[in-house]
Parts: sequence; C-alpha cells; structure tokens
Amino acid sequence: MANPQIENGYTKISNEILDHMCRIKLSPTQYRILFVVWRYTYGFNRKAHKLSLSFIEDATGVDVRNIRRSLEAQEDRKIIIQKIEKGKAREIIFNKNYEEWADENEGKSKPTMGKTTHGQNDPMSKLPMGETAHGTMGEIAQGAMGETAHQEINLLNKNLNTVSQLEENEISESENEIMKIANEVEKHYCIKRNILNASPVDFQEIKTLAESEIPIEFIKMIIDQTFANYKPKHPRDQIRRFSYCSTAIYDEWVKHQEKMNKQTGSKPSKKSYSRSGKPIIPMMTYTDQQDTVSKEDLERLQRLANEWDGERGVS
Repeated sequence: MANPQIENGYTKISNEILDHMCRIKLSPTQYRILFVVWRYTYGFNRKAHKLSLSFIEDATGVDVRNIRRSLEAQEDRKIIIQKIEKGKAREIIFNKNYEEWADENEGKSKPTMGKTTHGQNDPMSKLPMGETAHGTMGEIAQGAMGETAHQEINLLNKNLNTVSQLEENEISESENEIMKIANEVEKHYCIKRNILNASPVDFQEIKTLAESEIPIEFIKMIIDQTFANYKPKHPRDQIRRFSYCSTAIYDEWVKHQEKMNKQTGSKPSKKSYSRSGKPIIPMMTYTDQQDTVSKEDLERLQRLANEWDGERGVS
C-alpha cells in the first residue's frame, strides 16, 4: 500500500498559483508537463531546470511529438518559458506571473498568408467553401514555381526538425543518466543529514560530481565514511554543505586510482581541471569494458576503504 509522506520530499507551490490553475483551460498533456516542471524546479527549490523531451516523455508516458506541441502551446500562452540552445538540453521555467497568461485562443498563432475577406457584393464570396477562384494571379501562384518552393520549404523544415531531434536525443540520454545518479546521491546525502532536500548550491555540486563518472557506490561509501568520521566540536556543529563530502570523495578517488596504478603498473593519468577548478577525474580501468560496477570490484573498494581507515587510525 502506498504511503507517501512529506518527510520523503515535497513540492512547495503557492496557493495563489493553484487557484488560477483551476480557472485556466489546459489539455491533459499540458497539465502532465506542468507537474513535471514543478517537480524538478520547485521540488528542488529552484526556478528553472534543463528538461529534455525524452526525459519528459519518460516521466509522463506521452509521445515526444505531443510533448513538443504542448510545450510550444504553453510557451505561446506565456505559461512557461523555454531557453533552447543548440547542443544543449532545453531549460524550462514556469511563469508564475499569471497575469501574463493568455487564453487558449489568444495563445494560438493566427495564420495570415492566404487569408481573404470578401465583401457582400463580391462575386467570389458566392463560391462554395474550399473552392478557389482561378484567375491569372491564382494560376501563377499555384504554378510550378509555387509548388516547388512550398515543397522545398517543407523538406527543409523536416530535415531541420530531424537533425534537431537527433541532437537533443543524444544529449538527453546522457543528461538523464546524470540526473538519475545526482538524484540518488542527493537522497543518500539528505538521509545522512536528516533533511528533505539539498539546497540548490549543494545539488549543483552533486550534479558536477555525477558528471565526473566516479562510480555511485564509491560516492555513497565515502559519504558514509565522511559522516561517520566527522567529530563535532559542539552540539550544533554538523556537516552543512555537500562540498565537505565532495572534497573527500575527490581526494579518496585520486588515492584509489594511484593504488590501482601501482598494482597494475600503469602510468597515472594527467589530471585536467574545469573552469571551477575541480579536477575532471578519468574513470577506472575496468569501466572501459563494462557499464556497471561488479560485485568483486565493490568488495575490492570496501577492502581499500578498510585499509584507508586503518592508516588513519579509524576503528
């Protein structure tokens, strides 16, 4: 039986927003997308977040083409704001200023090309709906030049959409994997701190760590050791920032790689640094052949951790 509790996490949304959401007309897909946007923005105490189409598709179960159309419709109505850059996942922001929200008909883009208004005495107004009056101008517009241009434009748009979709899918797969690791690390860290959610600064630190490709079991193990070894100076002294844990994780990972290199006789890799000054640490050797950490590797990591504790004098 499901038994959700706010102690396991919750999303803070203003009652004023919910009151106006009750009055606005949205499609079922648009409501689902908004729930996902709220979950990964307000649910993490942030205003914006990068959400790929495939990520929203997994979260809602809605076809990616319907998601794309629904996002465009909500953006036209100024309910959400999208920041799309080539080669990056789209950033979505919920517009809480409900006075800027447009009605359903106002949000739709109105076509102007080909629209004709006929006067009461205009003989063209007597034509049946859908029938076209063929004059010299009409024949030219519907001639080979018009058809060719129309086909070329449609083909160009189709190709651009295909390329854009392929690029976004490629980015979204890695982004989704990083987010899964970051969410699991955040949950483990919050349990240790006995808090609901990590702060935006801490979560960004966690996400950076998830991008480094250090095995998640190693990360969780060092988090456990960091909290176990922490010695408070007074009753209110405690670990308040994830950076305290991430520093230990990076340090222990480098030490672990050095020991692995000594055992295998391989040369240590050169460290590269990001703009923030944090090392971008390469993956372990065995991860080149497999995507997950095996049981033997986890046991080896635990033995090394015990050795480190022995060297530090930790019982």
